[in-house]
Amino acid sequence: MELVAGLTSWNEGENFASLGIGHFIWYPKDQRGPFEESFPKLASFISNRGVKLPTLLLRIDETPCPWNSRAEFLHAQHTPEMNQLRRFLADTVDVQAEFLIARLQNALPKMLVEAVAFRAQPRNSANSSASRKRHKAVTRSPIM
Repeated sequence: MELVAGLTSWNEGENFASLGIGHFIWYPKDQRGPFEESFPKLASFISNRGVKLPTLLLRIDETPCPWNSRAEFLHAQHTPEMNQLRRFLADTVDVQAEFLIARLQNALPKMLVEAVAFRAQPRNSANSSASRKRHKAVTRSPIM
């Protein structure tokens, strides 16, 4: 159960929950930070794959993180709601990996443009080519 518990965390000094294998961010109401909120997008992605969402996530597009602080999150560690969320995250590791790959595929062109612009040296075009090859290798790898 310890590995499953690791799928839900809220790090000290942060104002958001970090969920799943990609540490997807879910902000409470009226909170934002330097990182893009990604957990609602993950939940929608999983739902679009035909996976039933737990009750907590049924209105994910309209619902902020239900815990307003790390203290509230920690206090809820053994609630049925948190256990259901952990079970959902454990059961969807493969779909979470697909989501991470899709995000990488969408981000790679921008990353390559920025990398080339930042390092306008001839050897960097080879680095970009190598990055593309590694990206293709990863995205073609079978998901366990």
